[in-house]
Amino acid sequence: MSRRAFKEVDHDRRRQLHERRAARTRVAGSPFGPVLQGVVIEPEHRGGATDAMPVHQPDGQRPKPPRNPPPRLPPPTPSLKPAPRPLQILRQLPTLIGILVAVEPADFRRGIDGLARLCQETLRQDTFAGAVFVFRNRKGTALKVLTYDGQGFWLCHKRLSQGRFPWWPSAAEGGAQRLAAHQLSVLLAAGDPTRTGAAADWRPVGPLT
Repeated sequence: MSRRAFKEVDHDRRRQLHERRAARTRVAGSPFGPVLQGVVIEPEHRGGATDAMPVHQPDGQRPKPPRNPPPRLPPPTPSLKPAPRPLQILRQLPTLIGILVAVEPADFRRGIDGLARLCQETLRQDTFAGAVFVFRNRKGTALKVLTYDGQGFWLCHKRLSQGRFPWWPSAAEGGAQRLAAHQLSVLLAAGDPTRTGAAADWRPVGPLT
């Protein structure tokens, strides 16, 4: 390489270095400095391409976030009316016939039709009479409640997250034991319905004869 060619190459390198320093100064002083910090816009080369190279940041420092972040959406407003619980729904259903707790565990793969057939064939009860039937699985960790309200069947399913239902009738006439409405609330809460301490019924409730 001749001396003249060497001077031309050195002159081009100095010019590129000067343009890089000028670009850094323009980025730091512009209103988009916090956004463009860490990026240097390279000047156009002879080929016409524009490159961008990251600026070395000291250890422990990160590029600053933009000054005006986008506004966050407000959280959804919760509903003022809570969803009805299955226990509250069961209290509103007619229970003139009573609440019958099946002694034998049921196969919980059965749905409405299977449990209704079990009530008719095993318990000898009419499922359309308005009674509430309570069933338990073999492990004692879940309950199913079946009843008819005049328009259709209700099927409620409760499975405990931990533990088992401590009380269940061992033997009863007709394969089911009758409970009162307040005793059903205790049973669904995994309690002992026989220790509620409530007064006994003075007169059975039923249709007029």
